[in-house]
Amino acid sequence: MRQLLLKIAGVAFLVTTFALAAAPPRLEDLRALIADGEYEDAGAGARARLADIDAAGRGESLDAAETIDVLVESRWRNGEAAEGDTRALAARSLAIKDRSSGPDSVGVAATLHQLAVVDFFSGDYGEARGEWERALAIREKLLGPDHLDVGETANALANLLQTTGEFEAARPMYERAVAIREKGLGKDNPKVGQTLNNLASLLTLLGDYAAALPVAERSLQIKEKALGPDHPQVAASLTNLADIYDQTGDREKARKLFTRAAAIWEKALGPDNPLVGVALNNLAEQLRRDGKLEEARPLYKRVIANWEKAYGPEHEKVALALSNDALLLAAAGELAEAKAENERAAVIREKALGPTHPDLADSLGQLADVLTAMQNYEAALPLYERASTILRESLGPAHPSLAHAELGLSRVEAQRGSVDRAFELSLESEHIGRNHLRLTGRSFSEEQALRYAAERPFGLDLALSLAIERKGKVSTRTLFDALIRSRAVVLDEMAARNRSVVASTRPEVALLAETLAGVRSRLANMTVRGLGDLDPEDYRALLDRTREEKEQAERALGAASADFAEEQQRARVGLDEVLAALPPKSAVVAYVVYRHQRLPPVAPDPTAPPAPLPKPVLSVAALVMTPGKAQPDVVRLGSVETIDALVKGWKVEAALGAPNVRRTRKESDAGYRAAGGALKTAIWDPIAERLGAADRVFVVPDGSLNLVSFSSLPAGRKGYLIESGPALHYLSAERDLVPRKGEARRGSGMLALGGPDYGAVATAAPDAPNVSGTRSAGCASFESLRFDPLPASEREAEDVVVLWKNAAASNADGATETLFFHGASATEAAFQKGASGRRMLHLATHGFFLGGDCSVAGASSRGFKVVEEKPKAERVATYISPLLLSGLALAGANRRASGAASDEDGVLTAEEIASLDLSGVEWAVLSACDTGVGEIQAGEGVFGLRRAIQLAGVHTLVMSLWPVDDEATRAWMGALYRARLVEHLDTVASVREAGLNVLKARRAAGQSTHPFYWAAFVAAGDWR
Repeated sequence: MRQLLLKIAGVAFLVTTFALAAAPPRLEDLRALIADGEYEDAGAGARARLADIDAAGRGESLDAAETIDVLVESRWRNGEAAEGDTRALAARSLAIKDRSSGPDSVGVAATLHQLAVVDFFSGDYGEARGEWERALAIREKLLGPDHLDVGETANALANLLQTTGEFEAARPMYERAVAIREKGLGKDNPKVGQTLNNLASLLTLLGDYAAALPVAERSLQIKEKALGPDHPQVAASLTNLADIYDQTGDREKARKLFTRAAAIWEKALGPDNPLVGVALNNLAEQLRRDGKLEEARPLYKRVIANWEKAYGPEHEKVALALSNDALLLAAAGELAEAKAENERAAVIREKALGPTHPDLADSLGQLADVLTAMQNYEAALPLYERASTILRESLGPAHPSLAHAELGLSRVEAQRGSVDRAFELSLESEHIGRNHLRLTGRSFSEEQALRYAAERPFGLDLALSLAIERKGKVSTRTLFDALIRSRAVVLDEMAARNRSVVASTRPEVALLAETLAGVRSRLANMTVRGLGDLDPEDYRALLDRTREEKEQAERALGAASADFAEEQQRARVGLDEVLAALPPKSAVVAYVVYRHQRLPPVAPDPTAPPAPLPKPVLSVAALVMTPGKAQPDVVRLGSVETIDALVKGWKVEAALGAPNVRRTRKESDAGYRAAGGALKTAIWDPIAERLGAADRVFVVPDGSLNLVSFSSLPAGRKGYLIESGPALHYLSAERDLVPRKGEARRGSGMLALGGPDYGAVATAAPDAPNVSGTRSAGCASFESLRFDPLPASEREAEDVVVLWKNAAASNADGATETLFFHGASATEAAFQKGASGRRMLHLATHGFFLGGDCSVAGASSRGFKVVEEKPKAERVATYISPLLLSGLALAGANRRASGAASDEDGVLTAEEIASLDLSGVEWAVLSACDTGVGEIQAGEGVFGLRRAIQLAGVHTLVMSLWPVDDEATRAWMGALYRARLVEHLDTVASVREAGLNVLKARRAAGQSTHPFYWAAFVAAGDWR
């Protein structure tokens, strides 16, 4: 549902009554009453004065006209514009002035302005527009373009243009009014604040939140200073500012502002004023969306009562309040009550708005949702169908509201046994939701886009359920194609945004990119926001105009930028393109986290009552595709709860292979084989038999499977999958198989970094542990991180440099250029300056992620120390982007607290890496602990260093999935680079060869073959 923006044309509607003197007051006294907000007194005085004038036979005088103007203004400011003879009086004044002063006089312009206000509030927008435009022309001609009266009419005309949906014309008119009023009244005048508030509401409606926020903040500051913190106009600015914060993700700040606005209006206007209802509705919506149902419940009841009293029981605003409350009731399981409120809202909306209004479709869809939950599918079906028809015709075939309606319809069809139609509708819903996510992903911040990705309609849930429950009845090829197009959409769009920023130095291309970004943002935001108080035709026209503007901007940028044209083409990659890029004797295994919906029996007992709709179970499935196969296999592997528990147990055992006093080598090996065997049985064995003769498998993990080293899973009594299974390679998304044109333009030379001088370790507690690279903020913070020296890492980097130089010297290109940073030279600045344009990056140092489980690793692992500097009670948990909580330690990292603000801090965060242009880098090898871990979002991958490297444009990333041993890592890296640079193997074979090499060497030497020593590193990205 929606919240309400507040746009106020004039001052707040306050009513104060004072006794008038017996004699009719002077005009200047009446105008003073208007200025003071005493509208009833001003109106009473004007009526008395006009009666005297008429009695004296001066009814056609300018004095009469001026008195009428006061009377008319008192009425519209008191909310009585459409009452009685108000318009006739204004027309009488205009006729008098036309005859007395001429049609182009200042007096005529003043009355035209008043007449337009009356027509505007009476809903006659066409008349009002003509009158304001005429008044504006007269005032500009006679008073000059910067006169305050010109600003008054410009503000009013902008208000009308916004109301009628002419947003492109309204914005410059508001901006002109602001400039005039600032010049004539000063920048802190409340009229400036009023016009700024109107401009902020327009910018918010357009979805231009970046521009709206500072305007709304300034409006609030002006009004608070000029009118005091408890003035009703302050509440109007608070409401608009809160809405911007809410739309951009700062829910806590929005809630505080909504609460304050409600308190101000209730105190100033009384609890029954409809503006109080606006504030309470906005606040209740926030609480409901945050799951605080008991807090929201009494607020909704107050809103319903408030608006019923203010507008009458059959007003559309009452229907809005009922619909919002019905959502709460449905969420609380009170289905009968939710059904009744949705039915009443639908009746009100159809009567008030007509049978084709999108708000009616909203009520019909909500009612169908409730009926579906009550297993009344036959009653829900026609409601969903009607809602879909209304939305398609009123909002267009690409609107996300239609995706919701079609998904509901598909669920009902599935319950009724209409498999083909349910499958078709679920994929159509997915198509609409995915395309809109692409739009928001490019124009929103990453956090906003991910929030929308988690909440959008996800038709793949039902499509996957149908493929599994009704095996052979639907096209799994079509399903796999849809999954490929929906995978990692936000990652793809963020990476494309980064590439578009860094790829072009041509100013004309940069300008076109900026134009496209702006229009995409507006289109995304106005689509997410919805209809609001706009007329459906105006809203649809606005969407269509903005969509065409976006397409024009895309065409212009595509013609000017080959990189952008390729990004557009890449967004259309599906199964056919992936299979065409798949090398011989290869297979794709795509894991997916989804909500599995159990379906009723194929032939249910017709006499039995409808079975309760089982709740969807968050599950993991795998799709397996090999060349030449007509349809991929789809296998449900189990619930996410089960799979996650197996992954967690396996990961603990993988990290416990390091020497420790708690277990013997035999116990560690046995523990690992038990945990790994259970995991293999769940996630690998069900698909292995479907791989056929494939000797290379491309794995697209999802959820916690992003953290699994599949090659390390046990096979047989003593072996591992790396020895007996196919070669494995990881992809963030299936489309990573399709090469980019730009990947042929690789960089040159190598940058190697190892053994940074972190500086002296500050005094630590004697028992401060060496810990893994994965740490939770509750256990460590940036202030408490301390990094120990890593002598083997410098030797490892030296080994890599030698291998590179020897191999490069023997190649025809002779690209021997090498940047080697170690000790004090391994700084942030050195890396940031030297990384771009390199072909290979090798970083051997400490890695960290402040967000894990605080598990303790062995003393020789590449971990860091934690010094607790604050008691737990003094540490406050706040949300920080995972890209700021992960990174690499470089020179001076232990001295960061003592440096000046302008000094390097020695910590290179993932956020800083993501901002670099690494599009020419063929390989980035992160030889550190846990460089592949981070926060996980289903369908979008892992947020940490690995995502940052992908955003920066690196083709292939080699990363670790657990804390790594310093010496064992040196051996593994040597084997990796020999396979790549000396034997010229591709990435898949090089990584496999490195693992086998170390494994065989340890086995031959009688050392532990626990995967801790040889399987932590995996590669993702380009497999070549």
